[in-house]
Amino acid sequence: MTEAQARCLVNDRSHNRCELCGTTQSLTFSHRTPKSLGGKWTATNGIRACGSGTTGCHGWIEHHPEWAEAGGWRVPSYTDPAIVPVYLVLPWPGWWLLTPDGHYESTWETAEPAHLPPHAAVRS
Repeated sequence: MTEAQARCLVNDRSHNRCELCGTTQSLTFSHRTPKSLGGKWTATNGIRACGSGTTGCHGWIEHHPEWAEAGGWRVPSYTDPAIVPVYLVLPWPGWWLLTPDGHYESTWETAEPAHLPPHAAVRS
């Protein structure tokens, strides 16, 4: 998959909203497994996040790696992101598996992880 294809699938899936807090401001593609660790441009490895690597939900993920891993927003390089559930507020708050074709598959679990980005409680 190309970078453009992955971005398109993730943008379409999220309806151009941050999948962690729901905002429409300053959106970026956040790799669940970072590119520097072999993460690929795929819909299962990407989430739409507000901010940059230093601000917003994207920055929170980068600065809180243990909490980000517990929420599925960060995935170790030895694990396939397609099999790791991620806690998102879109399409509604809960744990989701991200599919290769750019959709959500519910795990039916709704309990929040221990730590969320500070503004994720907004649920816009």
